[in-house]
Amino acid sequence: MKHNENYKHIARDLTRKRLAELDTKAADNIGPLLTVHEFTEREQLKELLSQTWRDCPECLGVGRVRFAYTAIMTTPGYMVTRADEDQTGHTPQDVFGSFPTYDAAKAEAKRLNNDLGLDEQAADRIVTSSMRAQSIRDRNSQREDA
Repeated sequence: MKHNENYKHIARDLTRKRLAELDTKAADNIGPLLTVHEFTEREQLKELLSQTWRDCPECLGVGRVRFAYTAIMTTPGYMVTRADEDQTGHTPQDVFGSFPTYDAAKAEAKRLNNDLGLDEQAADRIVTSSMRAQSIRDRNSQREDA
């Protein structure tokens, strides 16, 4: 994982916490209502957390690519990886650690995708497109070798 991605996860966690605070305050019928500033902040945080796009380094920073999280089997166990739409391979997300079972890793990936606003079908489409891109790349490299 790239160094700056670790900071993105920390920032996303802090953003989620702040949104949860505002949601709690908005749901509390006893206390004061949200101020105009808090209401605006809450709507902006919802929009920010629903983003499923990131800068595409392969495009020299000018492109954007959708991504989703998925679980994979590794040597020490199971882990969560990031799959970029129509890009080959998966990027391991070491920040989430290793999981003892596939179901635990899959549940974490599902939670992360839900936080991004992705339902299971949309996440599966993104992951599948990544697998398809890898397959096409492998097939083309075999043709070049022959």
